Amino acid sequence: MKTINSTSNSVVKEVKKLQQKKYRQETGLFVVENFKIISDAFNSGYIPVKIFVTSDFIKKNPEIDSIIGKVGEGYEIDDKVNKSISNLDSPAGILAVYSQIPEKFDSAVNSLYLNAISDPGNLGTLLRSAVAFDFHNVILDSGCVDLYNPKVIHAAKDAVFKLNFSFSKQLSDLKDDYVIVSTPVHDGGRFVAATKPVCLVLGSESHGVDSELELLADQKVTIKTSGQIESLNVAMAGAIIMEKIFNFK
Repeated sequence: MKTINSTSNSVVKEVKKLQQKKYRQETGLFVVENFKIISDAFNSGYIPVKIFVTSDFIKKNPEIDSIIGKVGEGYEIDDKVNKSISNLDSPAGILAVYSQIPEKFDSAVNSLYLNAISDPGNLGTLLRSAVAFDFHNVILDSGCVDLYNPKVIHAAKDAVFKLNFSFSKQLSDLKDDYVIVSTPVHDGGRFVAATKPVCLVLGSESHGVDSELELLADQKVTIKTSGQIESLNVAMAGAIIMEKIFNFK
């Protein structure tokens, strides 16, 4: 491993830029600052392009050596550099840079279509639920927050490495192969048996699913509540409906 002790180092400057969406898009890279995520991704075959670790982190986590040995570029950094490249209030002492995941779509499995989900925490939580309930494809439309936003990655944990993602699929493309299920706040019913894979459409809590997308729905599902609140958080609502579909009998 090489040693970096200066925040003005060109490698440090480059990795700091990855906090910006524009630079992530230009380079096709993103950052993970969580050893558990990095370790789980490694066990699934995802090797970082670069990795930055402090000497204290190495001492406390000697198992990191097995990952460092596979990475093309490894850097030991001091606390000052660690703080400068981190997006966290309390830097973890480890930061890995990954290539963004190529688009992939499997038409034989359940899918999640996300319409204008702008909150990073909500998106990350929905991705974890998608893994939990076997919604293996996730389609993000142009109104969604960047998948590789550090806050999304933090909330999603290792889910980003376990799903197929598409940014180009249109909901209309799925009409022949899927039962499309939308989620209006009111006027929907219960999920009924589907003879094809399901594509669940979720919209933002403030605006719901776009009306043009609603028109493509084969089923409209609404969560029955006590009525004492106006609506559920989209991440919570999405998890409830995914669980209902996953366990439907």
